[in-house]
Amino acid sequence: MVIYAAPLQGYTTALWRRAHAGLCGGIDAYFTPFVRIESGKPAARALRDAAEDRTAIPQVIFRDIAELRTLCDSLADAGYKAIDLNMGCPFVPQVRHGRGAAVIADIPLLESVAKDISDRYAGISFSIKMRLGIDDPEQWRAAMPVINDMPLHHLCVHPRTAKMQYGGTADTDAFALITEATTHRVVYNGDIRTPEQAKTLSTRFPSLYGIMVGRGLLGRPTLAVEISQGRKYDEAQQRRAFIMLLDAVYVEAGTRYCGASQILTHVKPYWEYATAFSSERRALKAISKAHTLAAYESAVASLRQ
Repeated sequence: MVIYAAPLQGYTTALWRRAHAGLCGGIDAYFTPFVRIESGKPAARALRDAAEDRTAIPQVIFRDIAELRTLCDSLADAGYKAIDLNMGCPFVPQVRHGRGAAVIADIPLLESVAKDISDRYAGISFSIKMRLGIDDPEQWRAAMPVINDMPLHHLCVHPRTAKMQYGGTADTDAFALITEATTHRVVYNGDIRTPEQAKTLSTRFPSLYGIMVGRGLLGRPTLAVEISQGRKYDEAQQRRAFIMLLDAVYVEAGTRYCGASQILTHVKPYWEYATAFSSERRALKAISKAHTLAAYESAVASLRQ
């Protein structure tokens, strides 16, 4: 079973991906935060992030075939051989403009996508990351015949609707129906935070091609290696790994960003997912409130063992 790292805007940057791969490991492939169209062309910052780590698979988000072609042409010209299609982003501004999870409900667009990735981009390996639908958990059904006709490496499914965002419970029963309806290899994404949860999924779905971990991996950087090695790290090991990873991110952020504000803006959000430190409220509050590098370093120092 493969283990993928999910793309998370603002978190799984090239800086984080390199640090995680070098220090924690266990991931078979990292996916970049989505590349989107800005002012009629691919967003420069997202392209730079993808270019920094050519081992990662770039993800694109689009609302029509013109946007898809602009994005894929740019990535193909840059030499990429694999691209992930975002059909699962649940954020309202994207969905309202027909991107992300909205694509699942747009059958004519899906048919155009299927034709393009079969003909125009025959030399590129495509995958899809999708949700069940926008607000109807049955919307995937109408899309599946078209998706089945696409030449995909795999289909990654987060079994929630876009309306649910990350609330409620991921619908594993709906996921089971999709595994039966699709002809593609299937990857599960959603609420995997412990090795036990991954084991439960692989037991229920023995033909599962893989899992994709996102927020669970941010908070528990050892999660993938624990799953792949079949052993559980204790809290002290999880804490040491988290701090080691964030130390590396912090040091590299200091070499590329100007001033404490930019550095801390990049580093502090990761601590919101630090599940191994959930009982350390005072230190976490100090990290959140830190406005100087000295204050941040002092707060982190209080958590070192």
